[in-house]
Amino acid sequence: MKRAIIYIRKSTDRQSNWSIDGQREAILRHCDRQNIEITDEFVDDGFSARTFDRPDFKRLEQFIDKNYKTVDYLVVFAFDRFSRDSGDGLVLIKKLQRKYAIKITSVAEGITFDADDPASFFYAGLMLLKAEDEIIRNRVRINMGIYTAKVVQGRYLGSAPYGYKNVRDENKKPLIVPDDKTKPIVQYIFSQYIQQTPIVEISRVAKQMGLHHTGKMAIQKILKNPVYIGLIHVRAYQDHPDQWVEGIHEHLIDKVTFYQVQQRFAKPIVHTRVIHDEFPLRGVVKCHCGLPLTGAKSTGKSGRKFPYYNCKIKGHNTIPANKAHEQLEAVFKELSLPKETIMNIESIGRNLVRERLENNQELYTKNKKEYDEVDAKLKSIEEKYINNQMNYETYQRWFSDLTKNRRALAARLEVFSGKSDDIYQLFNNEINQLTDLSQIYHMATTVKKRELLRLVFGSTLYYKDQCYRTPYLMKIFNHNQLTTNQKHIIFIKEKGVSSDETPLGGAEGVRTLVQLCSKLCLLHAYFPLYFRDQTGRKPTLPFSLDTLSHNCTVPYNCQRHLFRCP
Repeated sequence: MKRAIIYIRKSTDRQSNWSIDGQREAILRHCDRQNIEITDEFVDDGFSARTFDRPDFKRLEQFIDKNYKTVDYLVVFAFDRFSRDSGDGLVLIKKLQRKYAIKITSVAEGITFDADDPASFFYAGLMLLKAEDEIIRNRVRINMGIYTAKVVQGRYLGSAPYGYKNVRDENKKPLIVPDDKTKPIVQYIFSQYIQQTPIVEISRVAKQMGLHHTGKMAIQKILKNPVYIGLIHVRAYQDHPDQWVEGIHEHLIDKVTFYQVQQRFAKPIVHTRVIHDEFPLRGVVKCHCGLPLTGAKSTGKSGRKFPYYNCKIKGHNTIPANKAHEQLEAVFKELSLPKETIMNIESIGRNLVRERLENNQELYTKNKKEYDEVDAKLKSIEEKYINNQMNYETYQRWFSDLTKNRRALAARLEVFSGKSDDIYQLFNNEINQLTDLSQIYHMATTVKKRELLRLVFGSTLYYKDQCYRTPYLMKIFNHNQLTTNQKHIIFIKEKGVSSDETPLGGAEGVRTLVQLCSKLCLLHAYFPLYFRDQTGRKPTLPFSLDTLSHNCTVPYNCQRHLFRCP
């Protein structure tokens, strides 16, 4: 009595005519008629026949290699269940016959393959070619359908990118629409990147908003994805090239913003120091030898890890991080401005606000007209570029100039459109915050803390003998210098007056109160996320730093070039 093993395969649930049970039943009837005993069965459910990388097929090969002397036939329902690659299929069939003396029988085709029989060889090869032809035809139909859906209908196919979700329209066809939960996160990422916020800070806030992507390049992938401006990627197909086409889905980002982002990516990458929230002073505060302090954790005798700031030179500063942070907050506490100074600044500031608000409406109307004209020109060149009526070089030149002009006009409109009540409230809130600089420092992010340190102390803050020291301090905070020295909080020893600062003078420690107000607004420029009104929106003061300093008698520039005296 002949013996056989059987092999059954089904790739998808749609092949109901060739189900696992249906194939098994047909094979059992065939073996019963031919008086063939079945010794074992191998089944691959849900695997394609384009390759032999299938779990039970590998088990079948191992079984044959060990037990081929006890097997006469390998029985399949049809040759395409065995393989859909005609070349590889014929090679393997011949190997089974010539190496192991095992013949393959197809129940549906009613043929047993014999490599030495020309008719059998031709017919088996024809069946395998037919199976491969079916795959090729299916692939062509699928690719044609994908191409039509994307190019002609403008549909995005596949899993929706972050910020969208997959739905079906009234015709049951696939479509992506904005996801109300994730859409604001995508828009936040683009808006902050345009404002040159560090990616590490964007990622931190985005995760707090609900971003679950954990990859190192998650933010960059979102920023580089043209789907957010309505474009769909179409792979090359037959004579059609690889291209991006307009989709029918809603845009999340305007094209001007997206192209500005791509221009930033095109610039050379500047590698910056990694910022850790646990060590905000690392690289900013220096050792007495002049080297920046580093931050790391040290393991104590109990096995616990404690954060420290260290100098690279052995024997120099080793400062517990908690101590360094507490001392610095105490420094800012002492540098906070007294209420009398704040009241004087508020009086001058209110007069400036009132004067400027009187002219705002006329300026707003003038700038709004210019903004609309520039915006119309931008849309015009985008349309011409998309319709291939303008080459890339010309488009880039016009786009760059118009975008810069549009951005400048938008900034002016934001200044001129502020409501008087919001502006007065903003002014009062910000001025009052400066009575407690330690709270501003404590609430700021790591990036903002580092900026505040550089703003107040320049790049001169160092640590020596268990105390902070600096030869430079922004003049408006010099009012409490004697107290800070006596309390051993920070020693301020000037090496001369900086060229970009005015000499001390007057009861408040500056030459004029207007200069002091200018410096306070400069602080606001570094903390735009900290001061907000009840709606969560940050109004803009209706005067520039230049306006605040119009009474300045000694010209100077701030170290960050955000303020220049006229």
